[in-house]
Amino acid sequence: MPEEFVGRIDTIVEMNKLQKKDLIQILKKSRLSIFKKYQRELRKMGISLRYNPKLLELIAERSMQLDTGARELSNTVNYIFEDIIYNVMANPGRYSECRLFIEIVDDNTMYKLS
Repeated sequence: MPEEFVGRIDTIVEMNKLQKKDLIQILKKSRLSIFKKYQRELRKMGISLRYNPKLLELIAERSMQLDTGARELSNTVNYIFEDIIYNVMANPGRYSECRLFIEIVDDNTMYKLS
């Protein structure tokens, strides 16, 4: 096929579907993990983040429900932290710990700032 036509043809590649264990590894180990990003931001503000490790499994399960792979991890984690970040920014220096309960995946008010 002539070179000038190759760039004009759409290419569709199907990737292997990510499994739950893959999504958990992305949350835990990826240097670009959105969960770790929020954890670092809270740490910069002097707030330690506490959570049950099962929470990462629940986030992965929720992300798999919408079948958009790792992209949905970002939406789920942003949902979890949106209320927390709002409260922390509204009250700077007031909190030193944030505890996430496993129910936070369904209800983003299920946390405790102290």
